[in-house]
Amino acid sequence: LDAPTLIWRDESGVMTRYLKAASAHYSDGSWTLVEVFERDLKSGEARRFETLPVAIDLMPENFASLNREIDVLRFSELRILGSGKVETQIETPRYYRVAAWRRIAHPLGGIAMVLLAAPVAMQLNRRGNRILFAVLAMALGFLYFVVERVLLTLGETGELSIGLAVWGPHALFGLIGMGAIVYQQK
Repeated sequence: LDAPTLIWRDESGVMTRYLKAASAHYSDGSWTLVEVFERDLKSGEARRFETLPVAIDLMPENFASLNREIDVLRFSELRILGSGKVETQIETPRYYRVAAWRRIAHPLGGIAMVLLAAPVAMQLNRRGNRILFAVLAMALGFLYFVVERVLLTLGETGELSIGLAVWGPHALFGLIGMGAIVYQQK
């Protein structure tokens, strides 16, 4: 890496120490910084090193993860980026945690859509006003995607818990679909 900077923060997020280097090399599971400038912000002390080994939980493939779209990242990469061990300026760790949980919950979206469409399909066979029910089915599908995107955004920003943001739309619209099926069976 060219010109890396490492930053240490305390529990409250205040920067306490930083290292600037001309380059960093990864070998045998550890990093070595070259031409290092270190500053301890608490004491004000500054030092220089020709080389300095540092132990950080970061591998070269993590950098490749940051340059790819979130949809093509492996689940293990999402876990690493969501752990907070790898600090990125692209997205927050919470964003990657939501993406990982969404990948697990996403198949339930198909089930929720089928549960929404089943009562409408049942009505299409019973009544003659098919256009109205077809429009209703499309409106419910569109509403599902709007609610899902809004809740995911609230989850990514921390305004809503990750579980509710990811699982909420599937559960809500699945229950609406099941309720409509039960209502039509009466």
